[in-house]
Amino acid sequence: MKNLFTLFLLLSVSGLFAQPVTSANSKYIIDKLKNEVSLATKAELSNNNLLEEYTVQLINNKLYLSIIATVNNGFDSNELPKQVIFGSRAANIVTLKVSIYNLDLIEAIKGIDIFEVASKIIPQIKKAIVDLRADSVHEGLVFNQTKYSGEGVIIGITDWGFDYTHPMFYDSAQQHTRIIASWDQFKQGGNKPNGFSYGAEHVGETELLAAQSDSACLYYNYATHGSHVAGIAGGRLDDLALSGPAYGANFLFTQILLDEGAVIDAMNWMKEKAAQENKRLVINMSWGLYHLGNMDGTSMLSQAMDNLANDGVVVVTSAGNNGDTPFHIQKEFTLDTIFSRVGFDNFASNPAMFGQNVIMWGEENEAFCTAVEVYNGTNLLARTKFYCTSDMAGNTDTIIYYGSDSLIINVVSEANNPLNKRPHLIFSIQNRASANAVVIRSTASAGTVNYWNVTHLTNGAGNWGQPFMSAGAGSTLGDEFYSLGAPASTKSAISIAAHNSEFLISQGNILNGSIAHFSSYGPTLDGRIKPEVSAPGVGVVSSISSFTTRSYNGLLSYNFKGRTYDFAAFSGTSMSSPCVTGVVALLLEANPNLSPLEIKEILKNTARQDDKTGVLPVTGSTRWGWGKVTATRAINEAVRLVGIELPIEDQLVVYPNPSSNVLFVDGTQCILDATKNIYSIDGRKVISTTDNQINISFLSNGIYLIKIETSNGLVTKKLVKE
Repeated sequence: MKNLFTLFLLLSVSGLFAQPVTSANSKYIIDKLKNEVSLATKAELSNNNLLEEYTVQLINNKLYLSIIATVNNGFDSNELPKQVIFGSRAANIVTLKVSIYNLDLIEAIKGIDIFEVASKIIPQIKKAIVDLRADSVHEGLVFNQTKYSGEGVIIGITDWGFDYTHPMFYDSAQQHTRIIASWDQFKQGGNKPNGFSYGAEHVGETELLAAQSDSACLYYNYATHGSHVAGIAGGRLDDLALSGPAYGANFLFTQILLDEGAVIDAMNWMKEKAAQENKRLVINMSWGLYHLGNMDGTSMLSQAMDNLANDGVVVVTSAGNNGDTPFHIQKEFTLDTIFSRVGFDNFASNPAMFGQNVIMWGEENEAFCTAVEVYNGTNLLARTKFYCTSDMAGNTDTIIYYGSDSLIINVVSEANNPLNKRPHLIFSIQNRASANAVVIRSTASAGTVNYWNVTHLTNGAGNWGQPFMSAGAGSTLGDEFYSLGAPASTKSAISIAAHNSEFLISQGNILNGSIAHFSSYGPTLDGRIKPEVSAPGVGVVSSISSFTTRSYNGLLSYNFKGRTYDFAAFSGTSMSSPCVTGVVALLLEANPNLSPLEIKEILKNTARQDDKTGVLPVTGSTRWGWGKVTATRAINEAVRLVGIELPIEDQLVVYPNPSSNVLFVDGTQCILDATKNIYSIDGRKVISTTDNQINISFLSNGIYLIKIETSNGLVTKKLVKE
C-alpha cells in the first residue's frame, strides 16, 4: 500500500515539474541573445541594439530579458534564483525578468508550464493587416487594381462593451459615426426594437451619441471586449495609423444576453437592419461556451445560423482558447472502464465560481455510465452510484457528506438527445476541499464517449477548460483535441484559429507567425474539420471603450471631442475572428453576390501555408484549418467569380512596390509555380527563384524588372527598390 501511495503521489505531481514549453519565436530570440552574449563584452552589450530590438531592460545596471509565463502550483516566487526577478502575478500568469547571462535558468524554474519572451509593445493592428495582406487590398494591389475597404457592407458584432462615441468607428474625416444602430439587450427602458420585447435600440447618430455606450451587464459590468473586436474588424484612425481590414464598412452592435435565444434574436435583428439598408451583412461572434449547444452543429442555435446562411448572412466565429489545456478525453469502450482526476479552477479567483462541468457525449444507441469518487491521497472518502444514460433522464442533485466536507453534484442525463440522438451526461461538481481529489470513473459496453472539463460559473459565463489529470496508475489523462465549442462547431460558420503575426527580422527576412498556444483544436464532435482558417490573434492592439470598468494596460491614447480614448493589446481567437470578419467584408464589397458557402471556400482555397503551418492535408488540419487567411488571393478569386476575364499581365501582383526588404508575388497558380527572374535596368539577372516571398534587401536602390515565364505567356512588371 505504501508503494502504491508513493506511486500515486509521483503521478499526481509529475505535471508540476514538467519541462516548460515555449514558442519557436521565443526560442529564436533566446538563442540569438545567447549568441550575442557569448560574443560581446558587457560594455558592447549595453551599447548595441539589444535594448531597442528586444524587451531587454536595464535594471540596477544589469540587463534582463522580460518573460511572461503560465505557472502551476509548483511555482514559488520565493524560490527563484537571484538572477531572476519576480514581477507580478495575475491568477496563473506571472512576469519575470531574467539576466541575459543566465537564460538557461528559465527552463529550470519549477512550476512553469509555458513561457514566452515578452513582445515589444507597438500597435499590432498594423502587423495583423500586413499578415492578412489586407494592406495590399487597400492599395489596389489585386487583379482588377481596385482599392477595397468594405464600403457598402455591414459588420455586425455580437458582444459586450461598445463605446458608440469612439473615433475608431467614425468615417475617415472623423465627422460622422459609421454605426447604423445598436441593440443593448441588457438595458432597461428606452425604445425596444420593433418586434422584440426587451432591451433598448438606438438608431442613427443622434441617438447613439446621446446613449454614448451600452449599459453595465450582468457578466462584465461596463465591458470593452466588443469595442476591441469591432476596431479590429473595421476600425479606422489615421492619426494613429490604425485600421482594420474593412475600415469603410458600417456597423451594427448588439450587447447580447448570454442565451441562445437572445443570440438568435440579435442575428435576426441585424439581418432586418441590413435588408433595410440594402447591404450585405457579416456577423462576428468572438465568444463561445462549451455547455452551449451540442458541439456537433445540431443545436438550435447552429440550425438558426445555418438558416441565416441560406438567406445570405455570413457568420465568422472564434474557434476558442483551450488549445493549451488537456481538458478533453475520448474513449472507445469495449466492456472496460476509465478513470481520471478532474482539475478545478481556483475558487478565490472568481466570486461567481461554482465548480466544474464535466460534459459527456456518447454515440447513438450506445449507453454509458459515470460515477464520481473523492480521494485524500489513496484513501477513498466518498463515491456516488453510477449514473447511466440508459436508466435515467432529467437531472438530480446529490450532496455527499464525508467528515466535515461535502461534495455537491448536479447530474443532467439523457438517453438520446432530441437533436442528435446521442446519449448525454453533465456533472456539475463543487468541491471546495482542495486537498481532496475528485475522480470520475466511466464505463460502457461499446461506443465512443467524449468528455470535457469546463469551469462552471454561477452566472453562466464560464468557457475555459481545466485539465483531466493523473489519478494514479492506469488513469486516463486529458488532451487538447475537440476543443472547439459552440457556435464554432456550426456547419455554416467560418471558425477561426489564431496565430502570431509575421514580422521582419533583418535584411528582408520574414519570421512567419506560429500558431498561438491557446488556439483550440478541431475536429467537431461529429468529426468535421474545423477551424477553417487562421488569422493573427496575439497582441492585437485595438480600441478600448472609454466607459469601461475593466482593467487593461493602455498602450496609446487619443483625444477626440474633449474625451480621451485608449488602445490596448489583447490576445485570443476573439481577436483573430474579427480579422477574418473584416476580410469577408472586403470580399462582399468586391463581389456582393457571393454566398456564405462560396466565401468559406474562397478563404480555404486561397489560404497560404508556410514553414510554421507545414504542409497541410488537402482535407484540412485540426489546428490550422486550410492555412493563413490571405486577402489578396481571396479578393482575386472573388473578382474572378464575377466573371471578369483579365489579361495575363494583370494576373501578376507584386507588393509592396516600392519595397526595401521583401517582395511578395501573388497571382494565378501558374504564376505562383513559375520561376521568378529579376533583372537590373541594364539587363543583368540579379535574382532567380521559385519563391513567392523574395528578399531584395541586398539590391541597390533603383528600378528593376520581374519576368515570369508561364504556360500562358511571359509576364513582366516594373518594381522599385528603395
